[in-house]
Amino acid sequence: MTAETETEYLIALDVGGLEPTDLSVVVADHLVTVEGVDESVELPSDADVEWLRALYEPGVIVLRAPKLPHADHDRRTVEIISRS
Repeated sequence: MTAETETEYLIALDVGGLEPTDLSVVVADHLVTVEGVDESVELPSDADVEWLRALYEPGVIVLRAPKLPHADHDRRTVEIISRS
């Protein structure tokens, strides 16, 4: 299951009968891999992987990644410094 709200992405991955101690979640850039079941998912570029959380429910790992603010909101003016 994959779902999206205005503020976050939710992805549920089946882990069968494995327990949390049998699994690990590894993030490389925006690729999330659940080791133990070798399941991988690519998160969208606006997912904040620094705040990614993995919640275990029997048989399922739920990944929750907040969305980064839109680039338009991060607009700022940069000061120009003259070297003369």
